[in-house]
Amino acid sequence: ELAYRLRGLPALLTVDVEDGFHDEPAEVARYVGELAALGVVGVNLEDGRPDGLLAPAEHVAAVIAAVRAAVPRMFVNARTDAWWLDLPSPLAEARRRAAVFRAAGADCLFVPGAPDDVVGVLAAGAGLPVNVLYRPGGPDPAALGRLGVARVSTGSLLFRAALGAALHLADAIGAGRDPGLPPPPGYAQVQELALRSAT
Repeated sequence: ELAYRLRGLPALLTVDVEDGFHDEPAEVARYVGELAALGVVGVNLEDGRPDGLLAPAEHVAAVIAAVRAAVPRMFVNARTDAWWLDLPSPLAEARRRAAVFRAAGADCLFVPGAPDDVVGVLAAGAGLPVNVLYRPGGPDPAALGRLGVARVSTGSLLFRAALGAALHLADAIGAGRDPGLPPPPGYAQVQELALRSAT
């Protein structure tokens, strides 16, 4: 539904499909094929699971391979949650998974939560372009590029920042104080942006 509504944006559209919403690689590939028919050009496939464990690398690789066979032009960003799930040796596990995912046909390795001091090491040895999550207070995109990072994502940051600003503003109005926020876009600017995205 959301991919259908966003397909007219003047930008390349990628979709986070988490684990593909199915255990069977063929079913994930079928779903990704439906997204491709809507104009989606890339997907994120994750190995983290709700139980706090990583899916077996070989299973994720089978999903990647099925997607690659069914939709050869789809950009497959293979995400490992090795750091987010607090594994004992996340760098070693991320490197192992990078090799397995690369062999299955992944285009990029997404490593959210990787510490700044290992990003360069990982980028140099992953054998795949590396994608990291932008972190406020961390290196900016240019600095990440110098470390060898090929792709920078904001994840949920933009949504959370907008939600935080809305809550801050509502609290300030209720308390009768100046919210101290930068001025929001004017109504005409919002209308212009909405019209531009609809064409």
